[in-house]
Amino acid sequence: MANRWIASLSDGRTIFETDPQPGGLSHWQMLLAELRGSDVKMTQLRLQVNGVTLIGARNADGYLQCTEIRVILDTGETTSIRGLGSIFDGSVLMNWVDDDHNVWQDVRPVEDLRVHSTL
Repeated sequence: MANRWIASLSDGRTIFETDPQPGGLSHWQMLLAELRGSDVKMTQLRLQVNGVTLIGARNADGYLQCTEIRVILDTGETTSIRGLGSIFDGSVLMNWVDDDHNVWQDVRPVEDLRVHSTL
């Protein structure tokens, strides 16, 4: 199974993440630019990572997806995690997954992640 996000749009389309072109915008940034320039809205977002599928809340105020790098201070080892968020009333309900299939949630202010969002 591919590691990717899957976005459902109000015009009936389903958009799948693809690899970015060298030197170009990510597919997520291209989708955000398209949405911001139209009346089309995202109605649901899913994220698939190493066989785990996370599903955002339907009809949230907005959505986002991102990658976060974590550093273990004692060893300097880095790991990356991927997350998707559903935005409600200025808060992002984040769902995260790592390469070991661990899944967890947290809540963050939308202003911390607005650049990655459909808002």
